Amino acid sequence: MRLTSPSGQFSDWANGEDEVTMSHNVTENGDYEICLSTPSPLTVTLSIFFRDPEKMEKAMDRYLEAHQIRGNLKKVVSAMMMRFVKIYTSIRLYNKVSFRDEAMQQSNSFYIKTYVITFCLTNIAVAFIQVVLYHRMFFVDPKRMRV
Repeated sequence: MRLTSPSGQFSDWANGEDEVTMSHNVTENGDYEICLSTPSPLTVTLSIFFRDPEKMEKAMDRYLEAHQIRGNLKKVVSAMMMRFVKIYTSIRLYNKVSFRDEAMQQSNSFYIKTYVITFCLTNIAVAFIQVVLYHRMFFVDPKRMRV
């Protein structure tokens, strides 16, 4: 692909397979010619993009002013910062609460362990006492037995 200016100056050839891209700065007024050369007939899709950097910058400024995006960006950034602060404080609070809960569980586990040990020892003592009482209730004295 090659571009010819209105004065007849040729640009360098742009070569490639499947897709060819060429960038050219237009400096002259008039008609430019685009020349494509292919080894076999093919369908060509030609996309021409024009941009004037100064006009683009002015248009962008007008668009931003018209839509007040700069002001909205400040609001959005401040809202995002507030949300980040809320997230940070909620995470810190969660960490403190979970630490407190773990400490309480450790404290309560001591009481639970003490209760379980006391309960088991009491059950063992009650079991021995019951065995002794039942044995006495049904004890048969051979001296008192009459036949």
